[in-house]
Amino acid sequence: MRSIACMLAGRTAELLIFGEAVAGGGGYDDSDLARATEHAVAAETRLGFSNHQPLLYRSLAVSINELSLDRQLADRVNSRLMEAEAMARSLLENRRDALVTIATQLTDVRVMTGEEITRLLIASPGPPA
Repeated sequence: MRSIACMLAGRTAELLIFGEAVAGGGGYDDSDLARATEHAVAAETRLGFSNHQPLLYRSLAVSINELSLDRQLADRVNSRLMEAEAMARSLLENRRDALVTIATQLTDVRVMTGEEITRLLIASPGPPA
């Protein structure tokens, strides 16, 4: 779930900062939303994490196609995605100052290294645990 939350974090940050998600977060087979959905489908169909038929393995091609046909599977996958998005939202809300600082800097420079982002995160600690 944490991996899925990471994949949804960019989209979730857009929702928090701009009030809406841009099309780049989804809409393409290699988008963050597509990858998160694939992981959620895998959890429900291939990895044994589902509460519904956890030992039934389904291949990748069959699993993705089943989303259109199996309403219950689609609901379970959507629930996983919503839970992961809530995880991402909680983390980002707790680090909102750092998020705004990073977003502001990205507006100016367009691209940042992981090291630059880490520096900003360290300089803007979150609330006490």
